[in-house]
Formats: sequence, structure tokens, C-alpha cells
Amino acid sequence: WIPAIVLTSVLNPLVLGICMWVVHDKFQYVPATMHTWFLFWLLIFNISYAHLSSASNPTEDRSYNAPPQETQTLPGPLWRLVYGSVVCGFGMAGIIIMIGVGGTFALMPIAQGSLINDILFFTAGTVAGRNGWLEGKLREQIGMPIAVLRLCSAVEGAILIALPPYITEIPILGIAWLVLAGVFCIDMSLVLLEWFQTHFNFQNRW
Repeated sequence: WIPAIVLTSVLNPLVLGICMWVVHDKFQYVPATMHTWFLFWLLIFNISYAHLSSASNPTEDRSYNAPPQETQTLPGPLWRLVYGSVVCGFGMAGIIIMIGVGGTFALMPIAQGSLINDILFFTAGTVAGRNGWLEGKLREQIGMPIAVLRLCSAVEGAILIALPPYITEIPILGIAWLVLAGVFCIDMSLVLLEWFQTHFNFQNRW
């Protein structure tokens, strides 16, 4: 919370003040979250998790080191497709329709890949921590060869880049784009996690 408060109350107003000075406008002190909105959302997630975890069973050890009562495996390709298309795709599309493109919700900019995706991924992170998904090799838990997952992510990304010019002519493609973007969020997140786990999960003497 310290970086969030310092940036919001000191550094960001200073940047805005310099902008006012450059355009010869009257200086005003304007506290602004700007790009630090995600720090406040991390605080919200952490507080919510701590509260819900302690409220469910105050006497139970619910730390990451505590063994889970029932081990859950990493969702396979079919379930990831469901989460991506339904939750991150249609769910986020509904939020965008309600709030509007370029809008915000509690400081968070609303766009495909935000809000519902952040909630889903934070939840998945806590479940992963409790069940030790990151302790083992992700490529052995994803239910498909890692090369196939990487290829799927690359194809999804290419389609997302190529599709927008045609959406104005064929509006139904806009829905397809939103759904595919939700699937891409999950697939690419797994690709990046596996990549860093495989190539950068080490400690050096520094």
C-alpha cells in the first residue's frame, strides 16, 4: 500500500503539476491513481481473501504451506476453454456492454482482459498455491503437449490482430473476437507461466 499511497498523493500529482506548468495552466493539487490502480485492486483482493479465508474457518490453518483438504488438479483443455469463452469472453463482454468501452470500475480501466479476468486469475492463483500446481512442472499438468498450447496461443493472437478490420462489416465477428480474447487470456497466461518456470525458475549468487 505504501507505493500506491506515495504515487497517488505525491508523484502522480507532481506529474500533473508539471503538465499544468508546461501548458501555462494554474497549478492545482490533484491526487490521482493513474497507472497505480492495480495496486489498490491487489489490496482489495488480498483483504477479501484474508477475510473470507478466516471467516470460513477461523481455527484452520489456511496458509499456502497448509496441505489442502482435497487436492484439485489443474483444469484440462476443455475446462480452460469453458472458463475462457464463458467467463472471460461472454462475461467480460457483458461488463463492457454495461459500463461502456473506455469506462472504469472502481478505478480499474474496463477492457477485454480486465475485471472478471482479474478476479478469475486471482482465484486461480490462490487455488494453485493451495494445491501446489506451481511446485510441479506445468507442462506435465496442462493436458496437452506444451508445443500445441504455444501454437494455439500464437494462432489465437494472430486472429485477434487480424479480425478487427472486418468487425464493422460483419458485426457478429465482434462477439467471436471477445470470446476468442477470453480464451487467449487463459492460454497465453499458461504459456508465459510455463516459459518462466522452465527457463527462469532459478536462483543465482546475487
